[in-house]
Amino acid sequence: ATFVYIKGKTYIVDITYSQFFRIYKNNLDRLGVPGLAGTMLGSYMILDKDRLDVATKLIKDGYIELKDGIFKAYMDGFALSFRNGLFYEKNNIASYETHYTEDDYINFLYSDDSQIKHEGKENLGYQKKSLKNPSLDFRSFVK
Repeated sequence: ATFVYIKGKTYIVDITYSQFFRIYKNNLDRLGVPGLAGTMLGSYMILDKDRLDVATKLIKDGYIELKDGIFKAYMDGFALSFRNGLFYEKNNIASYETHYTEDDYINFLYSDDSQIKHEGKENLGYQKKSLKNPSLDFRSFVK
């Protein structure tokens, strides 16, 4: 993604955004499987109206004006996609939401803060350990 400032307005430009919606990696059943990363962000973008609106606009036009809530919705998809099944099991969380603010995401991008510092390396990316509860149903978290 690129941030572009034109005539007093800021835009997110992401013409490759549709790559994150490929069906074979957008499957909540990937969560909790050792040796796999979680599911791609498309899975999470469609679960929330604000995130869906951002995704639809980006896929259709390749850009979106950065207004209130847009940056958070855009970044939430990435943050959620980094989580593996251990995150949900260890934290007893049954929701595909984040507590991060736009300021948090800016700090992740431009300071030494990171999602790893907040959620732990083991809970992000490829899952290296098995779940204690292998029958945890990640689809049941969908509202």
